[in-house]
Amino acid sequence: MTEPAVYFAERREAVHVLRRGDRTTAEVGRYLGMGRSTHHGGDARYEYDRGVRADAAELSASDREHLAALRGPWPAEVAARDVLSALAADLADRARPMGWSLLTVSLRVYDQRIVAGVPGGLRPDRRRFCTANLEATVAADGRPLRVRRDSAIADPAGLPALAGGLFDRLPGDLAEAAALPERTLPDGVRPVVFDPGACAIVFHELCGHPLEADVVASRQSYLAPLLGKPVAPGWLTVLDDPLSANASFGYRVDDEGVEASPVPLIRDGAVGEIMHSRSTAAVAGTVANGHGRRMSYLYPAIPRQAHTRVLPGPNTSGEVAGAPGEAVRVGRLRVRYVHLTTGEFGLHAPQALLLRDGVPVARLGEVHLFGRGLDALREVEAVAADPAAWIGGGGCGKLNQGPLIVGFEQPAVRIGGLRTVSAGEVAG
Repeated sequence: MTEPAVYFAERREAVHVLRRGDRTTAEVGRYLGMGRSTHHGGDARYEYDRGVRADAAELSASDREHLAALRGPWPAEVAARDVLSALAADLADRARPMGWSLLTVSLRVYDQRIVAGVPGGLRPDRRRFCTANLEATVAADGRPLRVRRDSAIADPAGLPALAGGLFDRLPGDLAEAAALPERTLPDGVRPVVFDPGACAIVFHELCGHPLEADVVASRQSYLAPLLGKPVAPGWLTVLDDPLSANASFGYRVDDEGVEASPVPLIRDGAVGEIMHSRSTAAVAGTVANGHGRRMSYLYPAIPRQAHTRVLPGPNTSGEVAGAPGEAVRVGRLRVRYVHLTTGEFGLHAPQALLLRDGVPVARLGEVHLFGRGLDALREVEAVAADPAAWIGGGGCGKLNQGPLIVGFEQPAVRIGGLRTVSAGEVAG
């Protein structure tokens, strides 16, 4: 059986300005091209062109009109290297009287226009966002103390105000951190409080990747055998939601022209649904649900996450942080490893705080976190109602397609029973 060809065309521009101390670097990337995938029974083929053509006989007049629109002038508001460089320089000037050892400013603007779908039904979409990342470094007890703040916004016009607001927070945040003593965290099992926003990467890794259709089909997913079964408290719901109103990065249609839709990964505590591309949905005998994504026109679409979203829970933020006894609080995470077949994972927190009865009592520096997916989901103890959104600066990698832009959104979350230890104290 021959399925209709799937087209994907894009024009994408990305500007990144990095200022570290008095040195500024700037990168501008522009991409214009299209790809076409075909399936004949079990035989799949993907071909691409470095440019956008609209001369295929199978395309309708509407299809050709959408494709032709991609060949216009590059968006003026995104070709903003000088504007971003000036903003970074202004922030550096504001930092000079502060006495900081170093201020690092990273500013990004991303604009992608796509046309995707099957002949006679190609659909356009636009994905646009900006990010601001600021990190200030001071000397504390003879050692560098770093505080980083970041955020994202959809409209480039709002980037100066966004970056300025982050800068205004840094002096108070540095003073608060410097007032705490630094401690080493011995190896042990403790509750962990995950701040709103970026820490939704925990659920991205533990719930999202195991429910991507190609992972499920490979029989390497520890969650797939548990579809519909309870694995977490009944008030926990986690979605992959490209349409979230809080998402700085999202889309109306995926990279195959399928309408985007939220997919429940955990629904009322039970394992939810599988994220599909067109091809995996056809094999599974179901419908695609808007999660066919690709790194660029050079690659075919595969099932991918877009925006991991933990819905607000029944607790206040004070209740989440205020667990009796000791707990570890983290604001950002990096993935060390995740085994999809077992759910075992290791995470790295570049900075962490030690809480005692909900009150910060020490800085912990770099901390490693270890656990198993099912145990961690079972041990979700509290979820607040204060969600924040964030864009993964490093992107997400899979099958040589990375980094792919993904978003995260969650309130404060507390998970009990995780093994935590300072980075220099790991025994194994």
